[in-house]
Amino acid sequence: MKLEEFYHLNSPPDGGCFFHSLATIFEIENFNTVEKIRKTKGNSFELMKESNILRKRVVDWLRKNMNYTIKGIGLRLEDELQEEIDNEIAVAEDNGRDPKYESIEDYLDYMNGNSAYAGQFEIYAISELFGRNVRVFTEKPPKSGNLHNFGLGYELNNNKNDIFLFHNLSKKKEAGSHHFEPLILKSTIVKDSDKPISVKKKKLPKSTKRTTRRKAEPKRTTRRKAESKRTTRRVDSRRTGRRATRRVDRRRTRSRATRRVDHRRTGSRATRRVDRRRTGSRATRRVDRRRTIRRRTTRRKTQKRK
Repeated sequence: MKLEEFYHLNSPPDGGCFFHSLATIFEIENFNTVEKIRKTKGNSFELMKESNILRKRVVDWLRKNMNYTIKGIGLRLEDELQEEIDNEIAVAEDNGRDPKYESIEDYLDYMNGNSAYAGQFEIYAISELFGRNVRVFTEKPPKSGNLHNFGLGYELNNNKNDIFLFHNLSKKKEAGSHHFEPLILKSTIVKDSDKPISVKKKKLPKSTKRTTRRKAEPKRTTRRKAESKRTTRRVDSRRTGRRATRRVDRRRTRSRATRRVDHRRTGSRATRRVDRRRTGSRATRRVDRRRTIRRRTTRRKTQKRK
């Protein structure tokens, strides 16, 4: 594999680098974002509590699973650990120093300290605790970008959620010491943002601020327009109601006026009828007068003849 396929992060160069690296990997997996990786790179290590919790879980697992059969080699964990203790005693005698541990219980007590470096036994525990394969790489030749597995690690299953660690011997020159660093596979990270995190917000010029304020003002005017439209609609509805009542009133007044005119007309017709009756009576009077006049004239003529 190539180093360019991973995000290579740092961990504090102390005895807990293995657990620091695991705590960093698990924290980034909760987000799976480039932004989280950049924050982790730019800030100091802030997961000491999580790292110590992982260490205690590993020591407890080792204490309870001494009869665990290691896959691939078929040996018990207790036998492998006893061989490591014997090797430490031999190295200490050759170098003229006291051994770090002389029994399994001493080893567990030693590993429970914050300055103790983890190794293959702790990799077994992490792999079983989380059900994931652990793969440890180193760069050969240095600065070539080529990653190689040199023996550390543990393959537990065929799941594709492996834990990747970078092992760097150059950072610790003491005999038997080593340094772990986290590797995050780039293909598992969601690239939600390509902008750097520590970007200062640029201050907008005064002209842009004014334009934004002017742009925001029409929204208020539109609301006012909408409110004015509603008020005009209400006024119009009132006006139309008044107009309707006015029309009804006009119709009523017109009907009243026509009734009055009709009354007047009927009154004139009645007077006409009376006048006709009167003229009729007058005509009869005239006729009667003519008859009386004729009778008188005829009587006078008769009287003269006699």
